[in-house]
Amino acid sequence: MKVLLLAALACLVSATEDPLPFSGNFNTIYLAAKDMILTEENSQVRILMREVNFFKNYTLISMTFYVRKNGKCQLHTVWADRLPYNFYPLTCNNAYAECKKKVGSEKIIGIWTVRGAFHHFPKIYYEPQVYGGLTRYPSVFYIQIHFASNTTIIFELIYVNDLGYRQRLTGALATGKNITEEMWKEYLKRTQDCEIPIENIKNIYEADACPKWNN
Repeated sequence: MKVLLLAALACLVSATEDPLPFSGNFNTIYLAAKDMILTEENSQVRILMREVNFFKNYTLISMTFYVRKNGKCQLHTVWADRLPYNFYPLTCNNAYAECKKKVGSEKIIGIWTVRGAFHHFPKIYYEPQVYGGLTRYPSVFYIQIHFASNTTIIFELIYVNDLGYRQRLTGALATGKNITEEMWKEYLKRTQDCEIPIENIKNIYEADACPKWNN
């Protein structure tokens, strides 16, 4: 019931409030992870982004993307809330502190928690109830945005899978078909900071077989 209420409130926001600057149509250009199965087709986190919108003074974000499973494109829209602080145990480093000042997107930079993540990412870890019993609760799914401009977003996905292992992916989004050389260097640095081999970076856009949206 709580999840349905949050979804209804999110829809109400989107219907009554125009998206803020830095919102728009984006494509997933690159994804990388230590475990390369996470970026392969049929993975729940191989997200093929189509739209990113910011609301409520950059405290609420919606992301619409496809996940391709068994040759079929499934459309998802997730809503996430920005934490009022950085949870540093999640971060690889603070490499983007200067980048965010250049484009005025400092309100976007930070960690976001996905509402009702288990609906979109079912293979996440379920926490046991604190005081025992059979009830289990889905763990938190984080999106960390390191850089955002009108044309590029560099981010991480951080979660614990159903086997209890923390998983981390880095990603780069663009409004076009690629990112600039400068942003590529920034993305490489972010990926290396997260101890993900650069040879694990996959060009997702080239293999994206789901419907494209006009930019």
